[in-house]
Amino acid sequence: MCVGDVPGDGSMLDTDPLDDSDMMVDMSTTAPFCDSAGDPTLVGCWEFEQTANDASGDGNNATATNVTYATGKVGQAVVLQANSLLVVGDRASLEPVHLSVEAWVKPAMTPPASPGRWGIVDSDGAYGIFVTNTNILCTFNGS
Repeated sequence: MCVGDVPGDGSMLDTDPLDDSDMMVDMSTTAPFCDSAGDPTLVGCWEFEQTANDASGDGNNATATNVTYATGKVGQAVVLQANSLLVVGDRASLEPVHLSVEAWVKPAMTPPASPGRWGIVDSDGAYGIFVTNTNILCTFNGS
């Protein structure tokens, strides 16, 4: 999962969502895929190569509870269960004015009726990605 601070001039905004030429990750590569030296706007990148450490260079390491690691789309992946948590502390670097979030998510099942959703990314209402019984929701400032 990668989080980047998109420049205010919009130079990294994706004007053609069907064009993958500007993706942060080249699918043909192997992990590690975070390039903190080549992308100064990258503020968080978790490759999950047997660790929940941030490879962006900003030190936004996660605390992992009840997680395992398995073969992923590229390199390793984190496997989460109902009692799993990955928590990154409240950091100013993860609250940029402009934001781009990228994650590869492969749910093995849908969330139960209660609570009805699983949070993949949740920044206390600032932004989030959630899996529900029927879709994936993205939120920004509560909408």
